[in-house]
Amino acid sequence: MAPLKALEKNPTYENFEARCPHCKYWNIFNRASDLKTFRLITGAAVICQNSNCGKEFWIGGDLINPAWQMILRDSEVLKEQKRYAHCILNLAQAFEMYFALFLRVKLIHNPFKVENSHDLERCNELSQILFNTIREWTFSPLRKVFIGLLIQQNEPNTLAESEIIINNLPSYLKSEPSDEAIKELADHDLSEILLELKQCKVSSLRNNVVHKDAYRPTLEEVDKAIDETAHILYRIERCLGVLSEPLHI
Repeated sequence: MAPLKALEKNPTYENFEARCPHCKYWNIFNRASDLKTFRLITGAAVICQNSNCGKEFWIGGDLINPAWQMILRDSEVLKEQKRYAHCILNLAQAFEMYFALFLRVKLIHNPFKVENSHDLERCNELSQILFNTIREWTFSPLRKVFIGLLIQQNEPNTLAESEIIINNLPSYLKSEPSDEAIKELADHDLSEILLELKQCKVSSLRNNVVHKDAYRPTLEEVDKAIDETAHILYRIERCLGVLSEPLHI
């Protein structure tokens, strides 16, 4: 007999929450520790975490949103729980995840698709080089590189061309891209939103939160930060169409 299926669920970036169809207990399955996978949960048998139940049931219907969108979605839940400091941390992380995704797609996946060799070993090697290059970079340096690459408009067609760009990424950290250079972009919508990105307050608010004094933001600050983050990231995504990684190496 097939296990009953959970009708109520709430997939998040870190967990998959579901109500047991037997005892109505609200289960929180951690993707790393409980489900032991970060793949989409299209269907999986789980055991109710209620010690008085322990029956098997079925979960499925995961969200296909890219990670940065899931983090944004989680921020609304944190706001409802009045965990405002954690909400700000999530918002800054959503930016960082989008910047990193852009770099992977632009410098690894797109040229890998274009060139004819389809050398997976070389692709993985370059992915590791990119990871090692940006692993310590937070909001500010990633933003400099993100805007700098868009201004330069250098589209690599091979992994060899990408490697040159990756090795040169630290040079973008020397200075913030100027407003004048951004305004020269042919895409007016992109130019306009990049100027807003330069003035984004989420990063400075996050710095205050993680400072030794552990600043505690207000609801008003969180509302403004959520609106600002969603507005900027979704508008940038409409311009660039990165959305999600086209493949996983």
